[in-house]
Amino acid sequence: YLTGSRMIDSYLNTPEFVIGGSQKLSTGNLSLFESMIKEQSYIPYNQTLPVKMEWLSEYEIGITLPEKISLAARTTNAGVWIIRYKNMMIEKVESGPNAGKVLRFSNIIQDIRHIGKWYGKERMIKINVNRPTDIKDRGGYVVFVQNMLGEPILAAGRLSDPAP
Repeated sequence: YLTGSRMIDSYLNTPEFVIGGSQKLSTGNLSLFESMIKEQSYIPYNQTLPVKMEWLSEYEIGITLPEKISLAARTTNAGVWIIRYKNMMIEKVESGPNAGKVLRFSNIIQDIRHIGKWYGKERMIKINVNRPTDIKDRGGYVVFVQNMLGEPILAAGRLSDPAP
């Protein structure tokens, strides 16, 4: 799943926090939450570049990746990923610590796909997508650009489904 800075494994305890992209914290250990958040405040501010996203037609999104402006002469070789998410889902939990409860989940990942590469130059990617027909499936798309091997996210953007 996706965090603020990295793509990490897909196993998830619900609810669970991922702080700084690598430190996992379950609700059974909330006493560490405040200290882990404070620890992150010493990390330099995120330098994530904005990705422009727009609806080009009813079933096509245009994704404009930015020019990487950097003093470092480091070659960029990053993957571009798109995530389809659903705004909300209400579900009765059958097992585990929340068994028997009805929970509301937000921003639920429905699909994640690698859609291209980015080498630090501005470029546009056009991608065909499915638009939900039922209002309960509304959500949107998130694009993120990340160097390989779990490096921080270099660029990101978000686009909501249009109103019905």
